[in-house]
Amino acid sequence: MKLYGYFRSSAAFRVRIALNLKRLDYESAFIHLRRGDQRQPGFLEVNPQGLVPALETDGQVLIQSLPIIEYLDERHPEPPLLPGDAAGRARVRALAAIVACDIHPINNLRVLRYLQRPLGHDQAAIAAWYNHWIDSGFAAFEPLLAGDPRTGAFLIVNRQHDTGVKTVLGQTISYPAGKPAKVTAAIITMLPGEATGWHQHDVPMFDYILEGEVAVDYGAQGTRVYRTGEAVMEAIAVAHNGRNTGSGPARILAVFMGADSVPNTVLLKGDASVPVQPPLQ
Repeated sequence: MKLYGYFRSSAAFRVRIALNLKRLDYESAFIHLRRGDQRQPGFLEVNPQGLVPALETDGQVLIQSLPIIEYLDERHPEPPLLPGDAAGRARVRALAAIVACDIHPINNLRVLRYLQRPLGHDQAAIAAWYNHWIDSGFAAFEPLLAGDPRTGAFLIVNRQHDTGVKTVLGQTISYPAGKPAKVTAAIITMLPGEATGWHQHDVPMFDYILEGEVAVDYGAQGTRVYRTGEAVMEAIAVAHNGRNTGSGPARILAVFMGADSVPNTVLLKGDASVPVQPPLQ
């Protein structure tokens, strides 16, 4: 399978989520939307719409994210992406359509550019447009989720990750003392071949690989490879450098269990010993 996408495209991200949940191998072809690659003749032969995602599989090209996802679910039924009952399936499809059909299409790049260039709206007006439709869309979406007892009762909610009381390098986990606790989280996106640079964490950090493959070099303590669905308690106060070694984007959920005024991350020089700029929070 070959997936045409862009790392900032939420529509392509939907398909990558489905591919990774089903643990299907695929090749990524990157179409740089901001550079206009989607309008080049080569890609228009793949998808005359000039949109991502497009999936080459089984001798054909599939377009539109939700039909692609349902195709994958029918061809590779485990694990299922839809509930087993008709009403449950209709509910999930409706929730997906709110995002994919009502919120996203009027806020994607080509619409925002049309507002700016031919129509002459300034950035403030474009931001007001964008925020209005996001706000009104999710104002309906969130109560539909929160007000239904079926929310959270399907698919991967039974997957728990217990990393124990040790870090990946066998260190006992210890939390900063003497200052108010501060828990922060971030989603880190890395393109193929991209590296974090040498750095270290002086507070406990839990990582969950949302998608892709990341190899982390711990210097003399070796290299570990983490893949979609894996969780790890990262090393504390040990210099390391992560690199996306997969063929597609890697996305990592990072949760820091720190304290006020204690840096979560310290960037290091190439020798992995000297901070070269203020720590990331």
